[in-house]
Amino acid sequence: MRLDSEVARKKFELEVETLERHSIGLRQRGCWVFKSEFPIIDVVLVPKHPVQLLIPVAAPAGPGGLNIVLQQNPVPFLSARAFGVRIGLDDFDQRAPSVSFRDPWTWEPLDYATNPNCFNGYHIDNQNRKVPVLLIHPESKLPFLCMRGIREYHEHPQHTGDDWMLYRGNMSVFGLLSNILDACIDRVRPSLILQGIGIACSMMPGE
Repeated sequence: MRLDSEVARKKFELEVETLERHSIGLRQRGCWVFKSEFPIIDVVLVPKHPVQLLIPVAAPAGPGGLNIVLQQNPVPFLSARAFGVRIGLDDFDQRAPSVSFRDPWTWEPLDYATNPNCFNGYHIDNQNRKVPVLLIHPESKLPFLCMRGIREYHEHPQHTGDDWMLYRGNMSVFGLLSNILDACIDRVRPSLILQGIGIACSMMPGE
């Protein structure tokens, strides 16, 4: 470890206390702290947006013309699957928190193909553009959140100029979870698109 273990443990406890103070608000957004055992915090994220059944229908497009549009039909009580997030605070806050996606039943790491909730997750950059947040890390080969405040971002070989120490004083685990909820839960809308006699599945970002 880069940081004295007792110092790291104290910082860990402070972060856990902050999460406990905000537990009601986190639950309202679909986030439950499942376990907090130094230096790991496990949370379960439960999407609450219903699946939208998108049906192509013909709509008038002008004199004598038709345009095909997708009619949205919410499917109550059906949403994207829950997933786990493991936050590693070893060496926090000398190093940024580590974030990995987990199966909520086994807590095994999820690969990209089995982590559908974030396929179309995004954040808004300084130029008001939608930027995808879920990428494949070149070292672990697992999905990682390409967002500031996350170890896998700051220690990525392409981000050597965006050091964690530039943001360390303004970052917290609660803030990190809020960003994950915003990008991976609030902005993502699961959908089923009818195409002929088949059904195409997708995760559509919200507006």
